Amino acid sequence: MELSCLAVVAYTPCNDTKYASGELARLLVEAQLPSVQLFRFASKGLSQGQDNFTVITAGSDHQTTSKIHSIYVEGRTSAPDLRFLMQLLDDVTPPFSSATVVEFGGFDGENIRSSYQARQSH
Repeated sequence: MELSCLAVVAYTPCNDTKYASGELARLLVEAQLPSVQLFRFASKGLSQGQDNFTVITAGSDHQTTSKIHSIYVEGRTSAPDLRFLMQLLDDVTPPFSSATVVEFGGFDGENIRSSYQARQSH
């Protein structure tokens, strides 16, 4: 199955989270996902002009990734109005359940390092 579009919207208020989002984009490139792009933007309101969100897109559907860029990055919002998100659905997309949305709390860095080191030693 071909990946048509993947989008990750992440709150990245500090250098550590910006670095982690860059690493995620790098891992997606290494996994050979098509057309991986990373964008940073300052949200309207509390950002004080500093980039505080990151959008990572990948996939072969350039029209959808372009819409995602327009909605989030150009719109400078991390929580767009539902009418904008409805633009991303095509005519054949089945109804979705909001239960499929997952909030990600981060990686356990020590666990990842030990797993990586164990894999390198084999």
